[in-house]
Amino acid sequence: MSRNIRYITFFVLGALPLFIYPFILLANIMSLAGSWSGQEESILKATVILFIILTSSYPLTYIICLVLYLIKKIKNKAKHGAVLVSKLPLLPLIHLVAAVLVGCLWALLD
Repeated sequence: MSRNIRYITFFVLGALPLFIYPFILLANIMSLAGSWSGQEESILKATVILFIILTSSYPLTYIICLVLYLIKKIKNKAKHGAVLVSKLPLLPLIHLVAAVLVGCLWALLD
């Protein structure tokens, strides 16, 4: 029972950023609309593009992990499932940490 509560907690924490996603998407569109002067380093351009991809794809990561986890729970009621499936609730949070780290790198390079 405690394992299910832990997984539900991870999925609820992962759903919180979805409330501000429309604003993030708008900021990403504005970042893409900016012009490059040509003097920026290629590492800065790659960091900005990686940040935009990570923040824009978060809902897909969350939904895919949630659906895969629910399918696994419906199909197999066994307590000892595959290791990857048992780690699915953590993947959206790992995705968020990666986006924050890339955002910090962007701030350092800018």
